[in-house]
Amino acid sequence: MASEWAAQVIGINYYPEYTTLKPLTAAAEDAEKIAEQLEQYGYRPFRAQCLPRSLNQKGESKIDRQGAVRVQELREAIANLFNPPPPNPTPETALFFFSGHGWCKTVAGKEEVFLATSDALPEEEVYGIPLSWLGEQLQRSQAKRVVVWLEVFYGRSALTQQLIKQVRDKHRLIAVLGASGSGKSSMLRAGWVTLPAEARTRDSRKRSLDLYYSVYA
Repeated sequence: MASEWAAQVIGINYYPEYTTLKPLTAAAEDAEKIAEQLEQYGYRPFRAQCLPRSLNQKGESKIDRQGAVRVQELREAIANLFNPPPPNPTPETALFFFSGHGWCKTVAGKEEVFLATSDALPEEEVYGIPLSWLGEQLQRSQAKRVVVWLEVFYGRSALTQQLIKQVRDKHRLIAVLGASGSGKSSMLRAGWVTLPAEARTRDSRKRSLDLYYSVYA
């Protein structure tokens, strides 16, 4: 039985007024296109799960462009991707894609970077998923390859540095970050996703990968 490649794809357009964040117009569409590419193309198709999700007329799951993503469901989706509960197997390759708002806040005297969810409540210091928690999930994961792909509309530099800090000792992260239109999607669609496995890792028996990260200006 072939090892599974799994992806969790998030695209959040909907941010209510109480979040103090402006609604987005392209995040959900970007996520929808990424999920389609991952499922249909590449060296090995991914099993992609999406948020927010809705069902089309055929009963197939797709991105709900006006749907909300709450912090608890995003937390569960991330945990199930990188550290699935028994008896579910850990995927050989786990890819996390997030398109939406991000922000850097000081909580309890500590600066933290968050992936913003639709139910964020700044007045109560509820901002979304802390990047430090995401890093803990990456460190615990038994997946051979971990890909984190962030299309974040605020704080890319801080996101990059925190993510690198969280996984520096594990060396299993490929982080793809950069400004919109900088070529990240083209790079992965034409390069990493379609590249044979032998070229992506020099020794398939090793669980680790080098840490690669690039920020495109």
